[in-house]
This record gives sequence, C-alpha cells and structure tokens, in this order.
Amino acid sequence: MRLATLAVLFALLLTPQLAMAQDCSGAGDSAPGPALHRTLYEIQKLMDGGKLDMAARNLAQYAQDHPDEKHYLLPFTQGVVAYQLKQHKAAGRFFSRATTANPCYAPAWRNFAVVLFEQGKAVQAADSMLRAHGLTKPPDGNIQYEAAALCLAAQQPARALPLLKDLANRPKPKKDWLKALVQAYLLLKQPAQAEPVLKRLLAQQPADAALWRLLAVIGQERNDPAAAAAALSIAYRLAPPKVEGWRRLADLYLAAGAPAEAVVFYKRSFGANPQAKDLDLIARVYIEARDFPAALATAQAAVKAAPTAKRWARLGEIHLQSRSYAPALEAFSRAAKLGGGRGHYALLAGQCAMQLERYEEALNALRLARSEAKQGSRIAKTATKSLQELEHFLKSRQEG
Repeated sequence: MRLATLAVLFALLLTPQLAMAQDCSGAGDSAPGPALHRTLYEIQKLMDGGKLDMAARNLAQYAQDHPDEKHYLLPFTQGVVAYQLKQHKAAGRFFSRATTANPCYAPAWRNFAVVLFEQGKAVQAADSMLRAHGLTKPPDGNIQYEAAALCLAAQQPARALPLLKDLANRPKPKKDWLKALVQAYLLLKQPAQAEPVLKRLLAQQPADAALWRLLAVIGQERNDPAAAAAALSIAYRLAPPKVEGWRRLADLYLAAGAPAEAVVFYKRSFGANPQAKDLDLIARVYIEARDFPAALATAQAAVKAAPTAKRWARLGEIHLQSRSYAPALEAFSRAAKLGGGRGHYALLAGQCAMQLERYEEALNALRLARSEAKQGSRIAKTATKSLQELEHFLKSRQEG
C-alpha cells in the first residue's frame, strides 16, 4: 500500500478541485497562498535532491513563522516528508491535522490510513481509506481496492465485499482484486461464491501455483477433499512444497478415499528415514488400500524400530488377513506380554493358537485374556466362553 506523494500534491495544486468530491466543500479547500505555494515548490526540489532533513526543517520554520497558516497542504506535506524520514508517528499526527483542516482532501485520508495500518490500527485504517475512496472523483480502482484490503485486514469482509464485487465487474479487473474477492467470500464462509471467481483467475493464469493452492482451500471449505487433492496436486507439480505440504496432500487423498495415492505422499513427506510413528501411519494406510504385503513390510519395520504392544498387535492383524496364524500367534503373544490391550491381545493369541491346534498355548492365552479383561466386558465374555468350549472339547477328546 503506497503513500500519496508530492508528485500527486503538485498535480493537485494545479487543479485542486480534482482531489475533492464534487459536492464536498469547506474550510481550507482553496489553493494555497503565494508564500505557501512558493515554500511547497522549494520543498519539492529539496525532496527531489534527496535533502529530506532540510525539507523538514524548512517546513517547520515556515510553520513557526506563519502560526496563523491553516491550509491543509502544510501539515499534509509535513506528513509526507516525515514519513519518508521514517518518522511514522509524526507523519500520522500531520496527516490527522490535514484531515481536520480539510475533511474533503482524499490524499490526506489515504496517507493517514497507511500510517494507521502500519501502527496496527486496522479498523481505523479501513475507516480512513474508505473516506479517501468516497472523496476521490472520479473513483480510483486502486484506492477502492486498498479500502477493501484494509477492511479484510480489519476482519470486516462484509464491508469489503461490495467494493470488491464492483471491481470484479470492471472490464479488466486486476488479479489482486479478484484474489481479494475470493478471500472475502472465504472469510464470509461462502466458498461456492468464491470458486467461480477463482476459476476465472485460473483461466487467465493456469500456471499460477498459488491459485491452485487457493482452489484446494475452497475444496476443503466445501467439504470436497477429492477436488481439494486434485487442485493441490496440480499446485505442487507447478511448485513443489516443503515437507509439510506433502503431508497435507496425503491427508486430502486419504480423506477422499484414495489411500493408494495418499501413501505415496505420506512416504515422501517422511523422507528416507521415517520414525516408528511414521511407519505406523504408512502401515495403516496400506491396510486401507488393501495392500497387505506392503503393510506387512512396513509394520515389521515399525516393530523393529520401536517394539510396542500396539505395533506387535498391528503386525498380528496383518498376518490374520492372509490367515497366517503362526506368525500372527507370535505377534499377538508378544503384544500380550508387553501389556495393554485389556486382554484383547491375549484373546487374539488364544484364537490363533486354537486354529493351529496348539491347545496348551490357547488355554494359557485365554486364561490371561479373561484375567486382564474388564469384568463384564465383551472381551471377558468371549474369553470365558472360548475357554469353556476349549476345556469341554479337550475333556471330551480325552474321554473318547
């Protein structure tokens, strides 16, 4: 956001009526007197020569020598010089005086808005820029956009929306205008209205990765993870992301019900040396993709990296998918020994042992499951029933 400069100022000195709304008049809206005009002309030459400190001193001297000077161009010019000297607080005070001296002078309101925004006063900055926009005749699209942008910065998208819609309806709207309109719609929770505006932008600039990323945001806002993933995938082909970007894309593919695609990007996000918890996630996604050999290899790597009860249990579950009861039994037994599961791991070990007709191991596992399970729980009831049936079977076989 730029400041209205002295180049603008001297154009206004030649035709001062252009700076004001046609129906706006009041004290201080006339051309400056000869002494001030001459001083301002000298100030311009000093600024063109880079002599800002001298310009500031000369303006201060003029103000001291002419204590009755009320013309708004004096504090306005002092504000421009102070701003360029990076004396922003002083610049704000000067621009404020200029708006008081002539409430109809748009550049003063515009510059005041810039300083207010830089001071973190977004709401007041938006108010000031809206005043500048309303006073500028004919309307200036850049000032209108600046007013809308400050409204967005002030978290007031409803004030920005009509300004941006008007700009978007112009014959050749600027890219920033349309992007701001998309932002306003998103802040107002209107992603359906934002999407056609963004696609209009993409038709003009299909190689702009930032626009595709924004389309992905809209897809998420519309609860359409498939569309979001497709848009983000294009964005990343145009401009590869940082590591966390691949994780975001993977999450979207998983939410869209495409685990085979998701796992590719999870692996890319974790790099060449994934941690055990990363391998856990990859294994789960492989299971969801029904790629059990890959899930098995990944789960084995996770167990090797950090053996825990849950990791051994996951390995056992993968073995069960292929009815590989012996390795499943070993995995569930290891999980049960490490604790946790509230009897569930021991129950699964017992069931695997029964499938293998390893009845002594089955009895021990089922008894452990019954003792560890919460009383009255499904696991406790299942373990008790399975144990009773197995004991009855073994007794019958002995008697027979």
